[in-house]
Amino acid sequence: MKMHKYKEISIICACIDLGLLQFIRQISSNKKIKIKAIIVSQTRSVHPKRQEQINNRKIVFNDSKLKLLGMVRKNLVFFLELIGLKKILLYTIVIFYRFRYSFSIVYANDLWEFNRDIYKYISIVYSFEGILSEEIIKKFERGIINIHPAKIPEYRGLDASLWALKDESKLGVSAYLIDKGIDTGKVIKFFELKRKFLSLESYISELKELKYKSYVEAILLYSSGKIENEYPIIKKDQNRGVMPKKTIFGLKNKVQKG
Repeated sequence: MKMHKYKEISIICACIDLGLLQFIRQISSNKKIKIKAIIVSQTRSVHPKRQEQINNRKIVFNDSKLKLLGMVRKNLVFFLELIGLKKILLYTIVIFYRFRYSFSIVYANDLWEFNRDIYKYISIVYSFEGILSEEIIKKFERGIINIHPAKIPEYRGLDASLWALKDESKLGVSAYLIDKGIDTGKVIKFFELKRKFLSLESYISELKELKYKSYVEAILLYSSGKIENEYPIIKKDQNRGVMPKKTIFGLKNKVQKG
């Protein structure tokens, strides 16, 4: 294998937005990692269970302050789109980033066919909905890293972070290699959440921040051949699916009471 002074990676994403560009800057801040390609997947419909999760969280977390912030953000985005500034701003930043970090942008077709070199990079996932087929996964010779917001394999699937909190288990995120199952791949490392939180909303926010901060270490560990759990033991009851709204409300009240 061709050796480099840095680790070459690609990022799989659902779309190019400001969040992705911030993520690119964060990853690129480590000089040992070089982003070679951004892979934009095709638009995918949201799975019914995932949509149920989204709807539940909107209801549970829809307090007046969050609602007001959401309305302000929504109206600001609408205004920028109306006058065309949003696209202009985004395209300008994308051009600058491509020049600064020297990565290519490719768009996936049904078969995920790209230039052969792309399959040789370690790939990571950013804000991607859906499940990749085993056939597509196998094309990526060095694997695809994802980070799950709970300890796996103990807590797999949707709302795993909430189930872990309810069980008063270890909290954090798990970097793992995607395989054909749901959060069943080899675990690179579990990153424990050590910061305190005062609400369910801040807990989810802290996990999200930890998730994106952990990618750099996960890439470096994996590229060095370090795997924390090579053969995770998979059980059916590890994936409890979407947490019911009533249970989330109870968990929210419990966290607030301390």
